[in-house]
Amino acid sequence: MVRYLYHEMNSLESRMFEKSMESDPALAEECRELKEAVGMLDGLVSRPGHRVLKNILDYAEQTRHQPASQP
Repeated sequence: MVRYLYHEMNSLESRMFEKSMESDPALAEECRELKEAVGMLDGLVSRPGHRVLKNILDYAEQTRHQPASQP
């Protein structure tokens, strides 16, 4: 189902899956719900918060002049 929703199936696989949904209303409903969830997730923009970025930059500045540790 995930491959179908992300268009990773070839045309034959897609047609077979669509036929399966035609004969199985529960599968079709589950696919519809998952498609809706995927749409919501795809619409999110994920970025680290300001404080996370500040912590990373502060750490980088603190360790900038330290020699790299040897394994």
